[in-house]
Amino acid sequence: MEKLEEYLADTSLEPEQAGHMPAPLDDGPWLASYLNGLEEVLDALGSDRIVEELMTRPPEKRRGRPAKVLLPESMHELSEDAAKEVLSGGVEGMGQRLEDQLRRIPEGAGLLLPASMDNKGRQRLHIAASEHRTRGVPVRTEGITDAGQRRLLAWLEVPAAETAREEAHEQTKPREEAPDHLKRLAGLSEVGGREAASRAAINALLLPLCSKLKVVASLEENCREEHGLPKNVCDYVLRTSQGKLLGVVEAKRCYARGWEMTLAKASVQCFLQLASLQASQGSKESSPLLGVVSDGRRWLCVELRKSHLAVTPVLDASQEANFWRLLRCLSKRLASD
Repeated sequence: MEKLEEYLADTSLEPEQAGHMPAPLDDGPWLASYLNGLEEVLDALGSDRIVEELMTRPPEKRRGRPAKVLLPESMHELSEDAAKEVLSGGVEGMGQRLEDQLRRIPEGAGLLLPASMDNKGRQRLHIAASEHRTRGVPVRTEGITDAGQRRLLAWLEVPAAETAREEAHEQTKPREEAPDHLKRLAGLSEVGGREAASRAAINALLLPLCSKLKVVASLEENCREEHGLPKNVCDYVLRTSQGKLLGVVEAKRCYARGWEMTLAKASVQCFLQLASLQASQGSKESSPLLGVVSDGRRWLCVELRKSHLAVTPVLDASQEANFWRLLRCLSKRLASD
């Protein structure tokens, strides 16, 4: 296998350098409309809520939404027994027991409570932390989605560290040309880890590009058994307007954790789909086929050639440089000859 270096080598290309962009990315008005459409989808999904590893954005108000909270950059698991100890007794004293547990981990780190904790337990602990905070102890709690499960994250705020992180964020904030809403792709895991949310983001990113390049996307298309390859259902099959097969797209749920295994399994599935479609063409001179695996935020591209499979690294589209690399890769692979 080899990487698609010809599409991923240039990481320094800025979006405003339209002269170096492949079509249709060199079309300024179309690109602006495209990015606005993507932002509207993310708005509708509410994917800018605080999530996963988690986006370390400074507290701010955006379009009337609640201020965001800076979450810890590192997390520690709280054992089942320790969690039971914290929850024992009434709400009174629970905040202190939680604080005691937090004092045992490194400053600035977070404590992830067990996934087995039910909603009632999370609510009690959240109330206890709020009451404890009124006494001047900076205990914070936040509900997050971790591998599709609702969990509670607790931490002790460190004002100096919070200020430093805000300053660092301001120094590294993308320029005005870089769409800030791309970072909200990282919020897809907060939308319950639903594949429907991933597909909405994939549709917003992929389908306008297909339309501009006159690529037709058929949905839920069956791949019949060919040469011993298993029958499969392709989420998207991409063809030219003349019917020439270009490739497939496999959509998966977006998880905050454990996404690597999800995308690895999907990559195998995508390869089998490509192999089956290639076999169904029955031509020894078949063109390379493009396979895309995505959870809306992370994208992996493969290209099935006659002698080998070419694979890209996983691209996190919530990061500006990777977003443009992904669009250039897709634009070049889907463009008509």
